[in-house]
Amino acid sequence: MRKTVTLAISLSLVFFAVITAVAVWMGTEWSDSANVDRPRATGHLTFSKDIAPIIFEHCVKCHRPGESAPFSLISYQAVRKRAAQIVTVTQSRYMPPWQPEPGPHRFIGEARLREDQIDTISRWVKSGAAEGAPSHLPPFPKFAEGWQLGNPDLVVEMAEPFAVPADGTEVFRNFVIPIPVENTRYVRAVEIRPGTKRVVHHANILIDRTRSCRRLDEGDPGPGFAGMEAFGEAEMPEGHIITWVPGTKPSGGLEDLAWQLQKGTDLILNLHILPSGKPEMVNARVGFFFADKPPADKPLELVLLEFDRMIDIPPGEKEFVITDQFELPVNVQVYGVYPHAHYLGKKFDGYAIFPDGTRLSLIQIKDWDFNWQGVYQYAEPFSLPQGTTIAVRITYDNSSDNVRNPSNPPKRVKSGNSTFDEMGHLWIQVRTRNTEDLNTLRLRIYEHKIQKYPNNPKFCYNRGLAYHLLGNYRLALVDYAKAIQLKPDFAKAYNNRGLTYHKLGKYQLAKDNYDQAIKLESDYALAYYNRGRVYVELRDYTLARNDYDRAIQLKPDYALAYYNRGNIYRDLRKYDQALHDYGKAIELKPDFAKAYNNRGLTYHKLGKYQLAKDNYDQAIKLESDFGDYELALRDYNRAIKLNPDLALAYNNRGLLLARDGKWQQAADHFQTALRLQPDLAQARENLQWARAKLKQDPARTKETPNK
Repeated sequence: MRKTVTLAISLSLVFFAVITAVAVWMGTEWSDSANVDRPRATGHLTFSKDIAPIIFEHCVKCHRPGESAPFSLISYQAVRKRAAQIVTVTQSRYMPPWQPEPGPHRFIGEARLREDQIDTISRWVKSGAAEGAPSHLPPFPKFAEGWQLGNPDLVVEMAEPFAVPADGTEVFRNFVIPIPVENTRYVRAVEIRPGTKRVVHHANILIDRTRSCRRLDEGDPGPGFAGMEAFGEAEMPEGHIITWVPGTKPSGGLEDLAWQLQKGTDLILNLHILPSGKPEMVNARVGFFFADKPPADKPLELVLLEFDRMIDIPPGEKEFVITDQFELPVNVQVYGVYPHAHYLGKKFDGYAIFPDGTRLSLIQIKDWDFNWQGVYQYAEPFSLPQGTTIAVRITYDNSSDNVRNPSNPPKRVKSGNSTFDEMGHLWIQVRTRNTEDLNTLRLRIYEHKIQKYPNNPKFCYNRGLAYHLLGNYRLALVDYAKAIQLKPDFAKAYNNRGLTYHKLGKYQLAKDNYDQAIKLESDYALAYYNRGRVYVELRDYTLARNDYDRAIQLKPDYALAYYNRGNIYRDLRKYDQALHDYGKAIELKPDFAKAYNNRGLTYHKLGKYQLAKDNYDQAIKLESDFGDYELALRDYNRAIKLNPDLALAYNNRGLLLARDGKWQQAADHFQTALRLQPDLAQARENLQWARAKLKQDPARTKETPNK
């Protein structure tokens, strides 16, 4: 993240890091150019047989007409013209641009030349750079035109182009783009096409499910809004870093790592733009590639040195070092890494230390170059066991010896969001074995962050969420309260504190928090839905239905809101409306076992027994994939321990026991729920089904209790 600063140095100084090498690379006259002007010599090495395969594999993806490189290398004549310079930049490993050192785990798309390939190029030039027989040329590689991953399932673009001034400061601009999906989709891959590549330094995307960025856009004249710090409630998709930098190829992604994209979501396209010396127009596009089904588990990003403020590098300092480490509380699978620093970055070392002391390199960069950073995905995911320590060490060089230092003479550099400030962090994409491990890891991550930044409201909120998901409601309430104290307009914290009170059966406190969340954000669909659930507990069905109506109005694909409104209609014996809402919930969420079950109950009430049976059958078919039994049972046990009078917890624990075939125990729980809350209709119906199940042949009875 960076903020706009005054550009006090010319673009030639900004890119001093690459001038010398690029000048060589672009064919400036050099003293050894005579080598390429001599007559063609004969020899064992030829372009057609030995050099073209290397150039075609590693160079022409950028060095061909219409791509980002400044010249083409698609022919013998073009390569021979720059033969000596090619030797220079390949031996220094400036080209092809690939920063990571070889490690124990390969990355997808590694562009690093082997030593024997570099030697072959050098020997070919020294031997006279012979062409060889054209018949020995390998086929020229085929490149996709336009979208590199194929035709996207969905393409969105900026509402209007953004005019980049010819001169001035670097520009950080954010563009809000509504995503037109009618139902929830799962995104396997994203491809960013930034438009005018010569002025776009890099691009990131965030997702805003609350429309908070629309308000920022409305308050800023011109397309989009400025800045690199204030993004409202927008966030990167959990577990994913989606970025574009020059020279990188988009990843095709994995079905198992797909992330959820809901109706009403806005894409926030964050662009870092550098004026080129003449007026330019930028009109970026983003392509989405969808998965066929939701992923089994969610990935998570583990970030070391995030928002670190200990960078303060005096001028002349050659070895300024920052470090961080984190011990894994659970086993994880590792999928990728994203190292980040700015111009003064020199060395980057990310590694893991196993419990037995063995060290494993995750990524190592010995000569950091800000202009060629990227996100690196491993060719094969690998495991790190519980107790492994993940560590990072970044070294900075703020001396005149650093050819990439934008300041001459060097100046003091501190942490900041501008390109000419410094940053340093390591993102690691991981996945856990199950949901409980995911929540445990999430909790430990935010404990680690809060140790450094105890007054960060978002960190407090996220630790509270992790406590809530693990069933520790007391500590969740403490963290939500701290987040609200630090950020009084934190609507999500009010909403989630309401959820925790709701879980504890403290309905009035839950309602008060939902009220405050809605007061802060009048279009907060989730808060309306949650308040509707509280009104059901308070037996005010009119207000509950009004809130469900509002949630559906704001979020038309809200399957849970339709389902819960259907439950109200069923309790009010408005069976036609109930069937409509259950049908809509199933249409939006085809694996919605609860909706099938309760639609079966409604048909049963109407005497339509075959339709009832069909829906029960479908609910039972889906049930094995619905929820985490052990985790849910543990949560209900904790809820009852915290609040022994919580009728709904007894009802829900009874449902889990019934699912496990323990019908007598289930009936006892439903009866306890009714004793605590005699008007709890779902417990009464569940008790009837449990008693019926106990009386009938289990092999013939297919009905399942009311969820």
